[in-house]
Amino acid sequence: VLIDSGASAWLTDDINDFVEPPTMIGAPKGVDGIGKGLIVKGKGRARMKLIDVNNKSLIVESPNVLYCPQSPIKIISPQALFQCLGKGVGKMILDEDGVVIKLGNQQ
Repeated sequence: VLIDSGASAWLTDDINDFVEPPTMIGAPKGVDGIGKGLIVKGKGRARMKLIDVNNKSLIVESPNVLYCPQSPIKIISPQALFQCLGKGVGKMILDEDGVVIKLGNQQ
């Protein structure tokens, strides 16, 4: 999973990430930014697994995840994650050691 602060939406290549089958898009559309050239085939509610700093699994969910089967990676937009969770629930810290996303009292 790539955490992309420039992304406006989440993106997955795995149909199994979706809570229910995604709504397929009649006329597939392209992706801009890091995913430029990829084709979005659907959209829906999906879950992805992250690993916290204590090596524990954390499941995160978003209602508007893009389904892009040819993508080589999954992308999470931290802004979209924080919007799902509500104001003041999370923050992202970026430094020379890497990226930490804090959700309430979790990392």
